[in-house]
Amino acid sequence: DDALESGIPVAVADTPPADRVTFEISFDNYEAGRVMARQAADTLAQSYESLEGVKVVHFHGFLGSYAWNQRMQGVLDEMEEIVAETGLDFYNVEGGGSPEEFGQSADEWISQNRDVACVLQASSGGFFTGSMRALNREDLLWYRGEDNHVVAGAIDGYLSDVKWIEDGLIDFITMQNAISYGEIAVSVLDEYAIGSDDVYDAVPTGVVPEGVDVSRYYFGDVLGEEPSIEMHPTFGPSYTVPTYNMTPENVDHPKHWAKIAQNDLGMEEAAAGLQVDPQGTPP
Repeated sequence: DDALESGIPVAVADTPPADRVTFEISFDNYEAGRVMARQAADTLAQSYESLEGVKVVHFHGFLGSYAWNQRMQGVLDEMEEIVAETGLDFYNVEGGGSPEEFGQSADEWISQNRDVACVLQASSGGFFTGSMRALNREDLLWYRGEDNHVVAGAIDGYLSDVKWIEDGLIDFITMQNAISYGEIAVSVLDEYAIGSDDVYDAVPTGVVPEGVDVSRYYFGDVLGEEPSIEMHPTFGPSYTVPTYNMTPENVDHPKHWAKIAQNDLGMEEAAAGLQVDPQGTPP
């Protein structure tokens, strides 16, 4: 508010502000929840002739978070349709607001539901380690491709997620392109807002920003998606970064945001400190 009152343009990434700003960039958290839920059902269908009674759990985040709330609503709405279609047995469990709280929820629930076939989570990376450790403690952590493998998926796409897919521990990640947020926000502010006399109306809507090179990202380079700036009814001009699933089939592509972070920006992968002992043979 102070910056805007001083005539300084403001961009906000991922979690929208309460009031209008110059520019807002995020991805559709609700749609990401739906995409994750549908991918889980499709993955399970490759191993089960029928999904009737197949047990799936989703650990959702603290609902005071706009993003986590939207992700959960997307999962719930898509799973309602999937349950009606297949008879799948779905559970939605409070994960919390921290990796430790997610881990505690996973420990308690998985220890009492050792017949779980699929674990989904509102965030990946460090938030996902608790679920995998819980599976490991219950002798349920098997490599992908083994008959006893518990399907695992989440939303985000950290460097650790890439390694876990490559190692055969998890099945997919519904991607939130974190690297693109800052890069696109700066590009749009530079193209339209910096130097403008109006911090609210400088960024146009209904146009594809010329300053954004979407070929840098997987959603532009591979999927051919080039979003336009639209008017969000509350927050002002808004750019929605497309989501998609990172899977074993495309995990090697260099334009996932985690690969850009590692290869272009020099970030190191620590696999979120996970130490487990999977059973079976790596894929």
